[in-house]
Amino acid sequence: MKLKNSNSLNVFIKLIRPKQWVKNLLIFLPSILAGNVFKEFHWLLGLAGFVSFSLMASAGYILNDIRDIDKDRQHPVKKNRPLAAATIKVKNGFFLSLILIISSLGIAYSLGLKPLLVLAVYFIINWIYSAAIKSVRFLDIIILTSFYIIRLTYGATITQTELTGWFIITVTFTCLALSLNKRQMECYISKTEKIPGREYTTKDISLLQILSIGFGICSLVFLNIHSYFVLQVKNPLTLAVINLIAAYLIMLYFDTSKDQNDDPVERIIKNPITVIMVLVLLALYLYEILYNK
Repeated sequence: MKLKNSNSLNVFIKLIRPKQWVKNLLIFLPSILAGNVFKEFHWLLGLAGFVSFSLMASAGYILNDIRDIDKDRQHPVKKNRPLAAATIKVKNGFFLSLILIISSLGIAYSLGLKPLLVLAVYFIINWIYSAAIKSVRFLDIIILTSFYIIRLTYGATITQTELTGWFIITVTFTCLALSLNKRQMECYISKTEKIPGREYTTKDISLLQILSIGFGICSLVFLNIHSYFVLQVKNPLTLAVINLIAAYLIMLYFDTSKDQNDDPVERIIKNPITVIMVLVLLALYLYEILYNK
């Protein structure tokens, strides 16, 4: 396919998808909930981890786009990605991914052997997912969810913060809900009955919606258990506000009547109310952890 004319800088920025780096803020979450993010340079270690993971994630996006270039050209939204739209050469994308991988591993190595191993595991699983699992019904959702857990593990390993079981369960159910909703929206906006490169059809919309909302409600239940028994949030008013905000976020996110984007990150950051509510939720937890013990 002939290469189209385009602003090279904008194309490369679009290729690495910096908007998706919002997911990597999860790296800071273990330190935030432990109340250590501002202690002993945890924030600086978290920042280095954020950069290294973001670079590796972007490399994965590029390699995935190279592998799926033909399928993406059949997708109503993904056809506009730089490689699928032929606004950048495949060899240039591949070369950029190598630079990102080397840079990412270099930063991770400076943080320690364990962070380096976690990042390497993420890259390997990401590659296997793109090569063999991406089109496997429901297993793809499990792997997508595991990527969020790896981000948390990476952040905890960097700052040597312990992850509790209830916290992991809460995040797991939350991310399962997001991943299921992503597939639901892909089915919803698809112009064909079968989703290109997936084992899902438009007939799966109801099932995926029920599962995503169900896991979302489960995450709210485990959020309460983690808040009360692990973080020791005992203030009834604070617990009520946390629950109301969390319930509102679930209703707001899963309301597909206004936003039918299949990208969970864009759906969150494009809605200022969602961003504000998430920040308020974190602020409440920080207040309870740091000042109300």
